[in-house]
Amino acid sequence: MLTIFCLGNKINMDAMSRIIDTLKILGDGQYSVFSFVQMIAVLSGFIILFIACIRLTKHGKAQKMFRYYAPSTTFFMFFTGVMLISISGFTQMLTSTFFPDANMTDINQISSYLQHLQPDSTDIETAQKYLVYALVNIIGFISLIRGTFLLINISEGKAQGGLSQVISHLIAGVIGMNAQFFLTLAGGMYSMWV
Repeated sequence: MLTIFCLGNKINMDAMSRIIDTLKILGDGQYSVFSFVQMIAVLSGFIILFIACIRLTKHGKAQKMFRYYAPSTTFFMFFTGVMLISISGFTQMLTSTFFPDANMTDINQISSYLQHLQPDSTDIETAQKYLVYALVNIIGFISLIRGTFLLINISEGKAQGGLSQVISHLIAGVIGMNAQFFLTLAGGMYSMWV
């Protein structure tokens, strides 16, 4: 019986170390998946701002019939570019608006999940929960970025979903980045009804 317990403890320790390593890859440090996605968002923001500046010069010229530059598209390009360049401040603003009790000081909450885990711990359920929260955090961040890109498509008339799709991407991104707070809130509401 003692060998089975020791073997189970060894498996839990291996699983815990793998979860901690995965969390480190996802969001801890300068070269992580989260910082890579954030860097891509900032670079694409600069590119969109550059394109918007070029489009701005075309508005004063006579436009031919086959090429029309809509002013609303240029405005949304500037708006999206600025939003993507300052994505961390924008996310903190949305989080503090929707979830005022979240106390979010950094948009990368994955590193805070790592601080709660010890490599010698046997609490594998908490580690798995933090891993799911980290994955949902990254998916929410990507959804937030996609919502800002859809703003440009709406002004061009190319989006099928329209403004509701943009709003749903933005709200889903904020909820995804605050999954732990949202699920705690939902669990509290459920326990109130039961």
